Amino acid sequence: MLLVRLFLAFREQAARKKGLEPQQYQVLLAIKGADVDTEVTVGMLAERMLVRPHEDGVVVDVTYAGPAQKAGIAPAVTIVAVNNRQFTPTVLREAVEATTAATKPLELLIKTGEYYETHRIDYHGGERYPHLVRDAAVP
Repeated sequence: MLLVRLFLAFREQAARKKGLEPQQYQVLLAIKGADVDTEVTVGMLAERMLVRPHEDGVVVDVTYAGPAQKAGIAPAVTIVAVNNRQFTPTVLREAVEATTAATKPLELLIKTGEYYETHRIDYHGGERYPHLVRDAAVP
């Protein structure tokens, strides 16, 4: 067990020396380990890294100066409803997708402790999926 811990510490330190966070290094390993014909998706990466999305509505992180933070949403709050519908990951995903055609802001009912607040996010960009693009110049 000690050897495993030493290896993990070494690997994290080596990744940081190269300017990568350990989680970024894990993602790169998962991508490199994928079959050539396999499309690498966020779901596949999450499965390989043993990560599950938070289905209970707890906000894990908010992008600095992003639309959610500008609307007053912070980490550790719970999304109770999305556009007056009970929160589920699917309801949130559908609401974000609908923002491309909507003129009204996305409305979230947030629970913080024992208090509830409605937050309106002025966002109309739909879903975004960051992805890696291979540099043909690098083997």
